[in-house]
Amino acid sequence: QGVTIGPAPETGLYRSWRFDTGGELYSSPALSQNTLVVGSKSGYLYGLDATTGNQIWSREIGEYIVRSTPAITDTMIVINNGYTVLAVSLEDGSDLWSQSVSFTGSTSPTIVDDVVYVVSQNGSIYALDVATGAVNWKSQTDGLIFGSPTVDSGRIYIANDRGIVFGMRADNGTILWRSDV
Repeated sequence: QGVTIGPAPETGLYRSWRFDTGGELYSSPALSQNTLVVGSKSGYLYGLDATTGNQIWSREIGEYIVRSTPAITDTMIVINNGYTVLAVSLEDGSDLWSQSVSFTGSTSPTIVDDVVYVVSQNGSIYALDVATGAVNWKSQTDGLIFGSPTVDSGRIYIANDRGIVFGMRADNGTILWRSDV
């Protein structure tokens, strides 16, 4: 992901297409099924054809600046937006589910297996069912969190503004260890 296999380009790079969102971009794009998805400062989420740059769909997702990078699967997009986690269809941007959470700030969701992991700025960690958005569990840490969760081998890793890294169980949110780095 993010690495091109093979030799470097032999000629200069050029822009294949351009799309104007009408506002600044704070989120990184996500790609699945040749659909490029990006959120804008204006509160819109766009689905673009990755080959041509043509707009497939757009939708307003709320009053907050979209700072979250979408988590994406073959069929859905999950994005944090203020006090809401929103799941929409990759095909047309239509609503699948939404879940109220504490303020997520600029953090992005992480999807692993059938769970969406979301971190709020106040130190709450949520595990949401990917199909319904229902809260499987919620756990609380201390300190402010500005980064997204990393999930691997049944563990969640997060860090707070005090330089503390937490290792947690992904199945129930139990804090296994904390390290002051």
